[in-house]
Amino acid sequence: MRMVFLTAGAMALLFFALPAPADELPEELEALEEHFEDEERLIEAARAFDLDQMELIEEKLEAARDLQAQGETEAAQDKLAEAMEQRDVIRRAYEEVLTHYPENARAMMYLGDLLYDFYPAEEHGGVELWKEAVDIDPELAGAHNSLGIHLCHMGEYEDGIYHIDKALELEPDNADFLFNVTQLYMIHFPQVEEIKGWDRERIYETAMDMSRRAAELRPDDYTFLQDYAQGYFSAENFGVEPDWSAAAEAWERAREHAPREDVVFYTWLNEARAWERDGSPEEALRCVNEALELQPDSHAAQNLKERVRQDAEDAGG
Repeated sequence: MRMVFLTAGAMALLFFALPAPADELPEELEALEEHFEDEERLIEAARAFDLDQMELIEEKLEAARDLQAQGETEAAQDKLAEAMEQRDVIRRAYEEVLTHYPENARAMMYLGDLLYDFYPAEEHGGVELWKEAVDIDPELAGAHNSLGIHLCHMGEYEDGIYHIDKALELEPDNADFLFNVTQLYMIHFPQVEEIKGWDRERIYETAMDMSRRAAELRPDDYTFLQDYAQGYFSAENFGVEPDWSAAAEAWERAREHAPREDVVFYTWLNEARAWERDGSPEEALRCVNEALELQPDSHAAQNLKERVRQDAEDAGG
């Protein structure tokens, strides 16, 4: 076993979190034992277990939300408890890796993600693990990404932007990183302008380019397609006049992967708004009528229809 000198924060976390060597593994983790002598296989097995269990956790959390909405509070709490039990087993998997290989930066990163997202009282411990992970492995892109997002949320933009940029430098075709940088630039553009010395037009064009690349990398993912289409409506914050016909086409592409009918409505409405701004009232009217087919009582759609109908009349003389 290799020795490592940890920061005070990470050392305190590990002493608190890691099980005593005599603890028996939960039955679900017994398969890890065959990999105890192989660090790479052990972390890969722990990660595979995490991803598999996280799908089940999401299903249980969704079921808990549905049950709560139906007024079945006790059943919802039972589902939530099941999800949290599975969460604890994932945590134990990564703790087991760190028991055997305390310098494993990937285990620190993944455990940090878990603590930050699922253990609100231990969010700081997750941050400390990310910091330790990038100290051990400066090329661990995921830890840079997570740390950068956290720092920006805390208002530490200079350090946060450094880490987010570093993540993207290490993995330039990572759609999640591209998405995250897009959000940073679109929302916190005054800070980006100050730190990078870019004008707002450059910030916007860079953000839209990254959003477009993310959508191209995930062409079937509505979240990425919607984010790119929505970006056109942010142009006014940057003093840029966008290509509104391109915006309409982006909403059309997003609609092909909309997960629910209410989201389909949203895409029709926004495509109509894009055509309206393009100066194409007939196309706008076609789209808003499609939206009203889905939600006839929508005041937003009704008002937009009246507006584009007037535009069409004015255009016709």
